[in-house]
Amino acid sequence: MCVCVYVCMYVCVYVCVYVCVCLCVCVCVCSCKCVCVNFRIYVQASTSFSLLKIDLNGSTRFRTVLADNSDIHGQLNKRISGQLPTRKDLISSLKSDKFDVLVIGGGATGAGVALDAQTRGLKTALVELDDFSSGTSSRSTKLIHGGVRYLQAAIFGLDIEQYRMVKEALFERANLIHCAPHLSYPLPIMLPIYKLWQVPYYWLGIKAYDIVSGGRVLKKSYYINKTQALELFPMLKKESLVGALMYYDGQHNDSRMNIAIILSAIRHGAKAVNHVKVSKLLKNTEGIVCGAHVTDTLTGEEWDVEAKAVVNATGPFTDSIRLMADPDTTPICQPSAGVHIVLPGYYSPSSTGLLDPSTSDGRVIFFLPWQRMTVAGTTDAPVSLTFHPSPNDVDIEFILREIRNYLSSDVARHLASTYGDKAFAVARMSKITGKRWPIIGHRLHSEFPYIEAEVEYAVKEYACTAIDVIARRLRLAFLNTYAAYEVLDKVVDIMGKELNWSAAEKKNQLNMAREFIEVEMGQNAREHSLSTVPLSLTAEEMQAARERFRTLDKENKGHITLNDLRRHFQKHDSKIDESLLHELLNEVDLNKNGEIDLNEFFQLYSGLKGGQIAQNRLARYLDEFEPMPVSVLRSGGGI
Repeated sequence: MCVCVYVCMYVCVYVCVYVCVCLCVCVCVCSCKCVCVNFRIYVQASTSFSLLKIDLNGSTRFRTVLADNSDIHGQLNKRISGQLPTRKDLISSLKSDKFDVLVIGGGATGAGVALDAQTRGLKTALVELDDFSSGTSSRSTKLIHGGVRYLQAAIFGLDIEQYRMVKEALFERANLIHCAPHLSYPLPIMLPIYKLWQVPYYWLGIKAYDIVSGGRVLKKSYYINKTQALELFPMLKKESLVGALMYYDGQHNDSRMNIAIILSAIRHGAKAVNHVKVSKLLKNTEGIVCGAHVTDTLTGEEWDVEAKAVVNATGPFTDSIRLMADPDTTPICQPSAGVHIVLPGYYSPSSTGLLDPSTSDGRVIFFLPWQRMTVAGTTDAPVSLTFHPSPNDVDIEFILREIRNYLSSDVARHLASTYGDKAFAVARMSKITGKRWPIIGHRLHSEFPYIEAEVEYAVKEYACTAIDVIARRLRLAFLNTYAAYEVLDKVVDIMGKELNWSAAEKKNQLNMAREFIEVEMGQNAREHSLSTVPLSLTAEEMQAARERFRTLDKENKGHITLNDLRRHFQKHDSKIDESLLHELLNEVDLNKNGEIDLNEFFQLYSGLKGGQIAQNRLARYLDEFEPMPVSVLRSGGGI
């Protein structure tokens, strides 16, 4: 079993800012959360010399009128066929071409702006400091949210702007599911009801959500009784359960969707490059922004990108770009962090989510299936701005405490004792049989369906670092940090061949990826938690563990080596992969000296007994051969 924790950072914008740029282009830029702004602009497209009338109000947001030149519509949507241009080719274009629009930021907003601008006939460039979708856009709740909780504010607060935002969100949700059905799909979400008076209250609210959706409703909501709710969600708490409401929202693979939009923009002619930092903004003699000075963070090369308009789509880092334009500008962003935890898939049905609409402090918590795992979150707390946010115990405890209110008592105890204040210290998932993952190709990891060819393809999708692959292309870092840790060597080797990395660069990539997993993916307590487990074995249990240790250490060296493990598995006629032997040793080898000493062995079984770790593969394998008194499964209930 493994729990992953990740943090997304976003911004609350108190003021919406208009950024006016030179010539005939005027673009309104608003990076916001819970803010809806309607506006109308006129843009002269230099590539077509035709006036585009763009109406961004209401449901006609994407409607365009081409004045006197309807034949230009096909030219605007001309698409590059065949292979994508290389990153080197895109950088060459950034150096030599002049652009109508330069977008700073390659997240969901920046990608959408770039695709929209390019397909309207504007020559568009985009630069991203890290990888595409490396920030908030890869760390979401994975919902294409129609805004059900904002509808409540719209109705009770008589807020027309909230209503318009919900209506627009529902329009965009339907559009996204229609355009990219391979990455997005409807997801039924259960709203459990434990008080009778809540049935009509929530029923009216969900039905209002259906009505606002109009013809774009994914599927009409409905009520189910207690028996049906428990059949659908067996781990739901039975006590006082009245029934549940089912409604539909959208779900998607957020970073893959982001990258798909970037690739679509490039196919249409946009020049989008990741790992390029904006060092400063360029200004003309009148003091108007006309481009940016940028640096390739992989090579250190610098150059200027000229553009008539510069769009700031940097999310929580919005103010840093605004300060480049005007050092005296007033900050408008309050960075906030939201924590999600990723639990084993058996905590939720494979096709149904759960919503807690009113937590103890008024927040909303989702409990959703995703990629055969379960995502729970999110929190919302002000933080200091950082490029490398890491989760904290307070937010994790809040999520676990709230979802325990909806789970049966034995599952709740399992969550409490397995994660609790040691949320990062759980062990890895049980082995998943290959029969559940019918794939062709060489697997990166025996427990997941990803294959080596996907790494090669990721490089063609502009993955430049090992982190780009494990976090944004394969998503393994979000699903299982231990598995991500184990595939790093293979990933780096494959990328090294594709990108001609030196031995020093391979080592650097490994170190950066390991630090990313440990800090940003919440695995930084992996070894620390086991090493700090107090020895809690009884004299009998300690003797049993000592005897097991001696069966492995046949030569009485005082430690277990790789050869000892290999010999033991051969003795029991158990065929085991050599790489798996290394993994089993490394999981218990706290000192990282290539061997397991007796103290490390005692700490392993103390952790298993006390619940600080949930499961360990070496202990499980050994138990299959010769069961011992100390159970390798977490004590105190559970699944």
